[in-house]
Amino acid sequence: MIREALKLADSGETVAVVTVTNQVGSTPAEPGKMMIVKRDGTFAGTVGGGRLEFKSISLAKECIEREISKSCRFDLEKDLGMTCGGYVEIFINVLKPEKTVVIVGGGHIGRVLEKLSRNAGFNTIVVDEREDIASRDRFPEATEVILGDIKEECSKLETNSSSYIVIATHGHAHDQVALESLIRKEYKYIGVIGSKHKINTMFESMKNKGLEQEKIDKVHSPIGLAIGGNSPEDIAVGILAEIIMVKNDGQGITMKDKKAAELKK
Repeated sequence: MIREALKLADSGETVAVVTVTNQVGSTPAEPGKMMIVKRDGTFAGTVGGGRLEFKSISLAKECIEREISKSCRFDLEKDLGMTCGGYVEIFINVLKPEKTVVIVGGGHIGRVLEKLSRNAGFNTIVVDEREDIASRDRFPEATEVILGDIKEECSKLETNSSSYIVIATHGHAHDQVALESLIRKEYKYIGVIGSKHKINTMFESMKNKGLEQEKIDKVHSPIGLAIGGNSPEDIAVGILAEIIMVKNDGQGITMKDKKAAELKK
């Protein structure tokens, strides 16, 4: 059961493992019984069935939404209206997928973005075809540094719903190759650095090759939040801010403006 839950988390899905940890009285729940609960409430396994199981699933869904793990104790008669008496304790363990920022292009912006992303709690993967760029000397603490052909390496990348992809290579042609290789994969966020003209040209070329407008509309470009500034540091901060906004379903406005809007309601 644990192995299956870990496999789901590795694939990008947040799940909860519910385990019976203690039991007193005549109950269908036995210590060690387990079930896996997904975000939509579907489950595998059992903690004893009936009202206890229904309540456990409901609490597991809440824990998944809040991304917390916790213990719960039920008096079967008082809390669940069960006549068998006694009590049951369960532990809800939420397993979250690792959130990863994939940076295609390890130039000035990519280098700053990798460090910022790592400090913000993300795993980081850097892809570049230049030996002096895709190196451990340049990215000593990145989760993974990949040296190789952009198209080939991007095609091989395994991504999921917790992947945040930033394309910032050293040329327009490389950006397009990377985007074409990644855009049909699974991800939470994908963005490309470039001027409006460059991006429009790229999108037109990709549409002419048969790419659906629906896919193109998912690309964040121009990339990042408009915080001002043109230095690699300014641009990287703006990109990471947008990534965090998407991750947290945020609004991308100042706290002052957010507070003012709330007061008007």
